[in-house]
Amino acid sequence: MDDGTDTARRALDDVRRRLLGKDASNVDSLRAFIEEHPFWSAVIGIVGIAAGGSTLVDELEPLFKMERNALTVTEAMLAFTNRGWAISSFVPVDSYRAALAMRSSGATEDEIDVALTTAWNESQLLHSLPARIKMLGAGDDSLGAIAVERSRLVGLAWGHHLNGSYEASIPIVLAQVDGITHDATTTVANPKGSTIFSSRPDRQADVTDAATLAGIEFGLPAVREWFSASVARSAAHGTVSRHGVMHGRELRYDSRANSTKSFVLLLAIWEWANRQLSAQAQHRRQARYDEHTGADGVDENGWRLDRRGFTDTRTRLRTLALAQSAYRDRLNRYGSRFMLMTDPASLSLVDVDLVANVVTSPGAWSAWLRSDAGWAFGIGGRDGQTHYWDGYQPIDTFPPADGWRTSDAGNWSGDCHW
Repeated sequence: MDDGTDTARRALDDVRRRLLGKDASNVDSLRAFIEEHPFWSAVIGIVGIAAGGSTLVDELEPLFKMERNALTVTEAMLAFTNRGWAISSFVPVDSYRAALAMRSSGATEDEIDVALTTAWNESQLLHSLPARIKMLGAGDDSLGAIAVERSRLVGLAWGHHLNGSYEASIPIVLAQVDGITHDATTTVANPKGSTIFSSRPDRQADVTDAATLAGIEFGLPAVREWFSASVARSAAHGTVSRHGVMHGRELRYDSRANSTKSFVLLLAIWEWANRQLSAQAQHRRQARYDEHTGADGVDENGWRLDRRGFTDTRTRLRTLALAQSAYRDRLNRYGSRFMLMTDPASLSLVDVDLVANVVTSPGAWSAWLRSDAGWAFGIGGRDGQTHYWDGYQPIDTFPPADGWRTSDAGNWSGDCHW
């Protein structure tokens, strides 16, 4: 019978693999070498110091630190997920290590909740959640539009949290966790997706993966039990069960700890779902590229249907504009192709092939590239203002002039507009 040792060992092995990757085996082999060959380890250390370097232990310290972090994350995962604290790669490891020490010293679960709540709120990890949510499904218009609206709601929820309005923050966050999970598990075979908040296997979202800490077997699948607990009768237990909150059965859910736990869950869901929705976005984008390859037409907004290579083309030109802006800030003029190619600070921002397209005149510059779809993009500047154009053929004038604009809307915006 497993007394917990086998479970802990499996969890640690999985966490180490995800944190250290191929270096996980290196830590074991290096530690074994040091333990089995102390003489040679000392010699290597002495040689390193004599050469002006560091000891062998110093060199291995980053790996050993990651190993200690893996142990902390594993212990925290097994100890705190059943209290509603989701695990992801964003956990403040030192704070969790301190919480584990409190637990070993006999601290109550409520005291540990207070400590972890304080740690999460003092870090900047949750403050950036609205921005992270906006990234979900980036590269696909429909997924991106949904992410923008989710980000707006999460931002409002974070404002409620900061103001102590936990009765408002928690329902918003739990609803977004549910929605994101549904979106991430939507497939042709399961067009409505599945929810994390279910104890029924046929309705449960599979929130495991092979890469993230959030998707580890002992991560999101374990913490779901806390958030999915059924509340059969109205009561004031102080829990944050999604069922109890949304159905009016839990009447004292509105605490700082519960609100923090909800945001921490959302952060873990983001880590897991980001991979799923990125894959969806890439699949949709490629399908649209395939559908419109070679099309010489536009959509109802006037934007090109064949957008192959638009992202890469625009990125290269925007990077060149950053280089020109930095050059002008330093030297009060734009750089010619020769100047950019011989200036280390500028050349580090751009590729040589693109620099070769740069042309300058007194106080202005411009460059252009043609995308894989054959559509040309141009960028330029005058007096610190960036200008844009796009079309069938390049424009051979400097901004401002006919065809140039200061807006980067239309074909210059987004990744696809079908």
